[in-house]
Amino acid sequence: MSAQASFDDYRRERAQVAREHGLEAVRVGDPDAFEAAVREIRAVASFGWTFDCGDVRTRLVSPGSELGSAFSYLAKAGEIECVGYATAKHPAAHGHLVRRWRRGAS
Repeated sequence: MSAQASFDDYRRERAQVAREHGLEAVRVGDPDAFEAAVREIRAVASFGWTFDCGDVRTRLVSPGSELGSAFSYLAKAGEIECVGYATAKHPAAHGHLVRRWRRGAS
């Protein structure tokens, strides 16, 4: 293995650790908001169609960073799965690409 390959592996590993730390900080920082986001994602997923964060955002009183953390948590648990991408409809998103989700197999 080259020195560059091992450095790239190291960078990927450190990025993953930082990402996990950030997601955990959101969960611990406002557990009520995190649980509300998880509950709403599960509710939208139960309808059986594809959805994106905008569909869930409209159901939350004050959506924040816990929404992304909740999507990541449920995806890792296999409760939802990414099935594609769409253009965000929420004005603050400025037309960025967002993931489309559906209920997972578990």
